[in-house]
Amino acid sequence: MKLRIAMFGLLLSCAGFASENKIDTLTQWQAEVANTEFSGVIIAAQNGQVVFRDQYGYANREAKRLFTHDTVFDIGSITKQFVGTAITQLAEQNKLQLDSSLEVFFEQVPEDKKHITVHHLLTHTSGLSQNLEHYLYDEVTKSDMIKQALTSKLNTSPGEQYRYSNIGYNLLGAIIEKVTGDEWEKYIRTTLLLPAGLENTGFRGVSYQPISLAINYGRDANFIQRMFSITPKTRSVDHSLAHYYKKPGPRWAMEGAGSFMSNTNDMFKWYLALREGKLISAKSWQLITSKHIHENDAQTSHYGYGWAIDSNSRGDKRITHNGSNGYSFAVFNYYPELDGFVFIGSNNIDDFPEQLMAKLDELVIKPVIN
Repeated sequence: MKLRIAMFGLLLSCAGFASENKIDTLTQWQAEVANTEFSGVIIAAQNGQVVFRDQYGYANREAKRLFTHDTVFDIGSITKQFVGTAITQLAEQNKLQLDSSLEVFFEQVPEDKKHITVHHLLTHTSGLSQNLEHYLYDEVTKSDMIKQALTSKLNTSPGEQYRYSNIGYNLLGAIIEKVTGDEWEKYIRTTLLLPAGLENTGFRGVSYQPISLAINYGRDANFIQRMFSITPKTRSVDHSLAHYYKKPGPRWAMEGAGSFMSNTNDMFKWYLALREGKLISAKSWQLITSKHIHENDAQTSHYGYGWAIDSNSRGDKRITHNGSNGYSFAVFNYYPELDGFVFIGSNNIDDFPEQLMAKLDELVIKPVIN
């Protein structure tokens, strides 16, 4: 299965559902969602307690299997927050320095890459391109990934500007392995996921029951459909681990930058771990969620270490990231000042009602009244 390579982008660009109705209540919102083709799961919490939980449509249309909160799906670039936390944790333990250059970790670094630091990789300011010249699920070894990354042409000078780069996070996965002597996923599972109770989050390190995996769907147009602007029907492209189960091997076009699967139960546990400060110090959390670089010219959104920092339409500070493999879509929104959290996961990005989903947070997360 060759998935769309333009994956893991932070901003959703699919055509969303635009409601003409004013939505003031959660009941109205749910009625609107019921009129869309959305399939997926939603969970929201505030002050450590679940305040909203719902599921819509089929995780597997062919088997008529509905979504549940045990359904496992691809979370794409939400993986980056775990990588960013792991790197910061290693820095906290003095096992690496955030200002160390690539030369500390890799051999034969060319002159134009010698000034790229760990910080640059974390903040998408390395100048590296977005993706390797591979399809998402191609077999790519770590050594091939490193070689391609180091020999590729930089788009900008290191530290000059924000340019979203999955290659940067591929390299961070390799740095975790270099520093710890362990596989990057295994290290993250051991030090972050399992201590926080996330037993169903991972890639090759979790033995998933096939019945729990969501099938992905998409509207890939053929030549004729594109020529005559015909909207294709959605079709199954299998679940996100099918490629690996059929042909195990390294997938360094996405490792470190994505690849993790999860469910809403685990994402709720991750929110609890964040709010309770279980895994890293307050100083490190501040570093992870600092506004290191602006993502847009308006400077309304910034990037930290594996997280974006912005505000919702109400002005509430939001720490967020989304992820996609081109078919699935997931978004994790955390409101630290309101102690609120909203997570949405879907197996069909083409029918994701973006504008409608954007209204949910302010309906379920209550503002703090002074």
